[in-house]
Amino acid sequence: MTTQNTQLTPMQQIGVSLKQQETRLMALLPQNCTPQRFIQIVGNAIIKNPYLLKLDKTSIVDSCLKCAEDGLLPDGREAALVPFGNKVQYMPMIGGILKKIRNSGELLSISACIVYNEDEFTFCLGDNEQIIHIPNLDADTTKIKCVYAIAKTKDGGIYREVMTISQINAIRNKSIAYNAYTSGKVKTSIWNDHWEEMAKKTVIRRLSKRLPMSTDLVEIITRDDNLHVTNIQENKPKSIFDDFKADAIDTESIKTDDDFDIDPEIIKQAEELAKDKEAAN
Repeated sequence: MTTQNTQLTPMQQIGVSLKQQETRLMALLPQNCTPQRFIQIVGNAIIKNPYLLKLDKTSIVDSCLKCAEDGLLPDGREAALVPFGNKVQYMPMIGGILKKIRNSGELLSISACIVYNEDEFTFCLGDNEQIIHIPNLDADTTKIKCVYAIAKTKDGGIYREVMTISQINAIRNKSIAYNAYTSGKVKTSIWNDHWEEMAKKTVIRRLSKRLPMSTDLVEIITRDDNLHVTNIQENKPKSIFDDFKADAIDTESIKTDDDFDIDPEIIKQAEELAKDKEAAN
């Protein structure tokens, strides 16, 4: 390892690898998001959860590329970067799912809501299926009754789905990532940190099985945390991360996103190092 190479912090390693993919990111991302902004969002996501830097860094980059490929941002609202074993994977969040559905134009509307114990809620089945929900703005938000989703199609159809807490937690308990958290194998869980968002996503996923939507849209909705992120780029160059050890990362020192402001000369040196390493192999 060269002296110059040691100047790269873990955050800079991620930044370098993503900057090497700027052309690809430009082709994948929505017009209102530049590669530079996307990389900054990734940096902010890592700052909020520095534990990710202890995991496989190549999987972070692969996850970010997959997220961009789906037209989402890993900002915690549209999508999130979550631990999965010793790797990181991207998971669409409820905001991203709703964004994709609305942008697709395939549905007139779709929404998901949490019902608290003190809300007025009526769910009727039969020939005149109906949901009536009158929220109590002073309700105790720690006590949840159920979660529901409603979708309206352009031809006037209305689809409804209601799930109880026990039904949602049964889905959660089947999650490999959540079980890894409860067994102490990983330090964080998207279910533990954002239960309500995951609950909304769960009920929409169940509802989506009955909705007239494209295969691509269904794939995004039904992608869950039981799936591994796979490499989406064939014959990609060897990663510069091969020259660093994850166990040497001091996550306590990650406090700002300044590490993504990388000296162009360092980027050039890191790229040359990666090429030399690939040629040597």
